[in-house]
Amino acid sequence: MDEREQSPGRTDVSAQRSHGGAPRRAVRLAARRLAAEAPALTAASTDVPRAGLAVRAAGLHRAALAAGRAGVPPQVIAGDSRLTEGTVRRWIAADGGRR
Repeated sequence: MDEREQSPGRTDVSAQRSHGGAPRRAVRLAARRLAAEAPALTAASTDVPRAGLAVRAAGLHRAALAAGRAGVPPQVIAGDSRLTEGTVRRWIAADGGRR
C-alpha cells in the first residue's frame, strides 16, 4: 500500500494527531460499547434490553456530534465510529453544525 493510501475507515497518523483527542476517544468508546452490547440487547425478548440499545446508540450519536462541534472532520468521526460518512454528515447537518 502506498504511504498516502489508507485502509477504509482509517485516517493517517498526522490526521489522528491533529484532530481532537478526547472527542475522538469518546466516539470510539461509545462505538465499542454499542458493538459489544448490541447482540445481547437485541436478542432479549423484552423492551428493557432494547431500551438499553437505544441508550447506547444515543450515546454514540451525542459523542459524534460533540466531536463534530470540536472540529473533528466527518470522515474521521466515521472511521472512529464505524458509521458511514453520510450518516455522520446527516447527524451534523441535523444538529445545525453547532460548535
